[in-house]
Amino acid sequence: MEETRTEPHGLGHYVLVIVLVEIVVETATLALSMVYPALPLMAGALRSTHIAWAITIMMVVSGALYPLGGRLADRLGERRLLAVLVGGFAVGSLICALSGSFALMLVGRALQSSAALLPPVAWALFRAILPPRLVPIAVGAVSTGFGVGLVAGPMLSGVLVDHFGYRGPFWFMFGYAVVAALIAVPLLPATPPRYQGRLDLFGASLLAIGMGALLLAVGEGGTWGWRSAGSLAAFSVSGSALLAFVLVERRVREPLLDLGLLHSPAFGLTMLVVCIGAAPVSIFPYAVPQMLESPAAAGADYAFGLSLLQAGLVTLPQGVTAMAAGPLGGWLARSRSPRVVMVAGLLTAAVSMALLALMHRHLYEYALFGAVEGIGFGFYFSATSNLVIAATPRSSMGVASGMAFTAQSVAGAVYTTVAGTVLARHVLPADTRTVLFTGHGYTLVFWIAGGCSVVAAVAAFLMRHGRQPAGEAAETSPLHGQMPAVRA
Repeated sequence: MEETRTEPHGLGHYVLVIVLVEIVVETATLALSMVYPALPLMAGALRSTHIAWAITIMMVVSGALYPLGGRLADRLGERRLLAVLVGGFAVGSLICALSGSFALMLVGRALQSSAALLPPVAWALFRAILPPRLVPIAVGAVSTGFGVGLVAGPMLSGVLVDHFGYRGPFWFMFGYAVVAALIAVPLLPATPPRYQGRLDLFGASLLAIGMGALLLAVGEGGTWGWRSAGSLAAFSVSGSALLAFVLVERRVREPLLDLGLLHSPAFGLTMLVVCIGAAPVSIFPYAVPQMLESPAAAGADYAFGLSLLQAGLVTLPQGVTAMAAGPLGGWLARSRSPRVVMVAGLLTAAVSMALLALMHRHLYEYALFGAVEGIGFGFYFSATSNLVIAATPRSSMGVASGMAFTAQSVAGAVYTTVAGTVLARHVLPADTRTVLFTGHGYTLVFWIAGGCSVVAAVAAFLMRHGRQPAGEAAETSPLHGQMPAVRA
């Protein structure tokens, strides 16, 4: 006879939990959205021509942290781990705000990378304390509640940089993290430790090296040259470490990752869709601000010479619709299925890319088509989190969600590299200090993003996984059968 589940708290309590988690997780978005605008000023102030490493190092370190995230959450409890991660982000922000050298800045940015683990830990917390019916909506809301940071982050960063220099955004992030740690984290429900075994540190190190080297190779390959010694060495280290990880995990008594997960068609196809479908959500924030901020010049029919704040206002609809689409996608995943949400999101994103490829001469087009892309953005991230949850046993949830975020990071680095390569072949012969690209170059970039989104939508439509409502799928593991009842 099926066990009857009770919910000891009302809906208001659970909504408060979701909001508090979102306040904490928002630091993960601020770590990128507030730093991008400050990079040019940072390069001059720190006298470095390698300022892009302020972004790259976060990708590398976060890829190294993901493997241990799930086990640490099981060992410490999600709330305690959230506090540790936000604390690490705060310390890193303080170091960046006080830094006077490029090396110290990189140290601070490496510590800020701890925020990258917040989203997957939040997913695990939701699965542990929320009723199954609310899990899809919660993960959708948090996954795309990032719209706040994505929209407000660049504009706020522009104001702070103008008044306080490159240190301004880091002081803001420090203050935000302290407030989140002191106010939001203590109000979250505690979850008891569930794992007292030994941590597979050797396996975690191998997986961290493999993922980190892969992110490094993909992120820097376009700059170094794909056949350069640095790129080939990074790819070689990545392949060797990942192969060694698989061999070690087959022998160790308490493996970091259930290798059955890697053989699961559901998880494998989900990762494929996530990687291919990341094209629009990676290329839009890369290409559109660049187009809007480019100075007007002959042959550049897309350039408006906007300030950072003005460009942020034009793209504001994209963030607003993304924030709305996240919870809506979670609700649709619960009432219909995460597969339906993923297909709808990918096709919507493809439409937005096609429209931008065809029409990008007026500001209202960026605002309108950006709003369409925001819907695709919200549905894509909401469906990703719910598909991973449905495809993964709870024991592997932390590592699996970390792998999903790593896959998105790798895919994003690939697509921005591809976009940069395409644009580099379509440079305008302009007598300015700023390198300008032809409108045709941007058109090709948008068509590539739209094409990838269509391919991913077809793959998602054909998948057998994710066809049942997410609230039901969250209770059953495709690998291990019936999961233990999740109690709030």
